[in-house]
Amino acid sequence: MKWKLRIPMMIFVFGLVSGVHQYIPGIIIFQDSYLLRSVQYIGTLAVIIYLLEVFKINEIKVHFSLGLLLILNGFLFDYVTTL
Repeated sequence: MKWKLRIPMMIFVFGLVSGVHQYIPGIIIFQDSYLLRSVQYIGTLAVIIYLLEVFKINEIKVHFSLGLLLILNGFLFDYVTTL
């Protein structure tokens, strides 16, 4: 069974960006304002997802198990970086 990478990559990117922002707090430009930190996080997600769409990476069809593995890696990366 084949699956487009759109949803698995999106969930993987959510976990990856969340983990990076938590593991490396110095990467956050706006330290004082919670609103601006949230805007930076959402902006980072938007740019990465936009680039995946532009380069047509999301259109690649992969096996269902590879999509699930990608989703699991996103969750695990976010979990491991919060420990």
